[in-house]
Amino acid sequence: MKRRRRSVSFWNHWIPLLCWMTVIFLMSAQPHEKQDLKPWLQNSKAEQVVKERFSGVQLNYGGKEISVHKNGAAAFMEFFIRKLAHIMEYMVLGFLVFRLSARIIHRKAKVHMVLSLLFCGIYAGLDEMHQIYTAGRTPMISDVILDTCGAAFGIMTYYLCKQMIEGSGDTV
Repeated sequence: MKRRRRSVSFWNHWIPLLCWMTVIFLMSAQPHEKQDLKPWLQNSKAEQVVKERFSGVQLNYGGKEISVHKNGAAAFMEFFIRKLAHIMEYMVLGFLVFRLSARIIHRKAKVHMVLSLLFCGIYAGLDEMHQIYTAGRTPMISDVILDTCGAAFGIMTYYLCKQMIEGSGDTV
């Protein structure tokens, strides 16, 4: 019976996590040009709306100005799509890491949260370092922070869903 439980845990918890980590790695291994969304975004109705409504918006990210004026509407939209993708992919990672941690380590939920967030932050840092070797990609500490925040959302999502299903308590 114990062997069967381990097998189920492996297939239901380890494999999804390892597959998702592979997806993240493969996406960051693609050159920037292969992921360029600007041609698709140009000449869309959204581009005109962005020009009209966001032409006064300017922000600084990773030491660079991001604005419609400086980058163009398509690049401005692409920036936000890319950053949302960072948040979402690491939200899934945080969810899966916390879920596995709760399955294999029997401690209080706070321990799982800290360990899961630490793991995801380290993975985000390693993923950014990996981009040094990818054409057209630049590692950014701000992306590591963004990824870690996404992981925190995933961890909290799993924790809150589990609490709603099982009731209150500090264990997961």
